[in-house]
Amino acid sequence: MNNNKNLFDSLIGVFGVIALFAIIYNTIKTIANKTETNVISEKALKAIQNPDEAIRLRKAIDEYHETGDWSKTEINTIL
Repeated sequence: MNNNKNLFDSLIGVFGVIALFAIIYNTIKTIANKTETNVISEKALKAIQNPDEAIRLRKAIDEYHETGDWSKTEINTIL
């Protein structure tokens, strides 16, 4: 009986240590992960912030919606 209790305590201790290492690993991984996801390019952000460029960009997008072809728009001159 005493032997089973020691085995059980040892197993719980091993699982506890593994869980502790997993928590530490995930914490370090989260802190070290400094990736940045940009949904919009710097050029597009500048174009949107400029009212004249934003109007041109809107017209290019509307033209794309009508034609379905980016090459028929002025998107490359704006961005």
